[in-house]
Amino acid sequence: MKLISLLLLSLMSLTNFAQSTVSWNLVFNGITDNREFFNVYTMPGTIAGARITPSFLVSFEKNHTLNFGGSYMYEFGSEPNALPLLPLLNYAYSDSTFDFKIGAFPRQNAVEYPQVLMIDTLRYFDPLIDGAFFQVKTQYGKQYAWFDWVARQTLTVSERFLAGTSGKFELNNWFTENYIYMYHKGGSLDKTYSHPIRDNAGTVVNVGKRFDLPVKIEAKLGYVGSYNRMRPAPFIFAYGAMAQADMKWKFIGLDLLYYYGDPQIIKYGDWFYRSGNYARADAYLLPFNTEKISLKVNFAFHYTDQILDLSQHILLNINLNGSFEKH
Repeated sequence: MKLISLLLLSLMSLTNFAQSTVSWNLVFNGITDNREFFNVYTMPGTIAGARITPSFLVSFEKNHTLNFGGSYMYEFGSEPNALPLLPLLNYAYSDSTFDFKIGAFPRQNAVEYPQVLMIDTLRYFDPLIDGAFFQVKTQYGKQYAWFDWVARQTLTVSERFLAGTSGKFELNNWFTENYIYMYHKGGSLDKTYSHPIRDNAGTVVNVGKRFDLPVKIEAKLGYVGSYNRMRPAPFIFAYGAMAQADMKWKFIGLDLLYYYGDPQIIKYGDWFYRSGNYARADAYLLPFNTEKISLKVNFAFHYTDQILDLSQHILLNINLNGSFEKH
């Protein structure tokens, strides 16, 4: 209640800004994710819940925006206060060639990475980036850089942060994608205990082509690399190749993926890639797919070590917005 009162008071004071526009945004996420896994790499389980993220936006001087809000998730079967209310507080600048954000802002539609680097459950339980985001836009594509401050160093807490860059550029339906990220875990301020310091990073570089046919097809071939180190031990490097084909016709889609190479040990990556030989097929339906509402029903088949695993998820996203009287 104190946080809500503070946000309302801040909003009331900001509405007095000359030439400012006050608007609101409400995002709802419904999550049902069932994972029937029997391999040695990942754990089975079911995740079900709902997340709501209301916020107020104050836009001024055309390109500047302040965003105040919060994000709360109720995981079904748990106590209502099992997961914390996350503050959403950020400043954003945007024009035709450059975007900048600083503060706590949504991960979705900002930092989007393939699952070998960042597993999809991050969007469920850690939906915000606490840091900064920079993006350069051109007629051929865009490139962005970001950092996420996970934990500040104290006597009992180890310093942790992530940083990375990603981009996509396209010419005549040919495109290239790049994803790079680094995770660092330092020690705490308690020098009486020896904390292992971890350095971990991963990269994906893809080259592909998009086919604009009645069935939309995007095919790409890529390189996957990573390193992992627990100081003072030496670096462990891993390399591999990944092929993908994504097909979509109206509201029906099929995504195919195959990875072959060294086991990839990446902190926030999907552990299926630790097998070194992993195939995946996602068949999905999109009954609703507009700017305000999307519903995805997905059936995923995972094959590794001659074991076929199955997962299913239903994801509902509603994004509503509006504006108050202009000043």
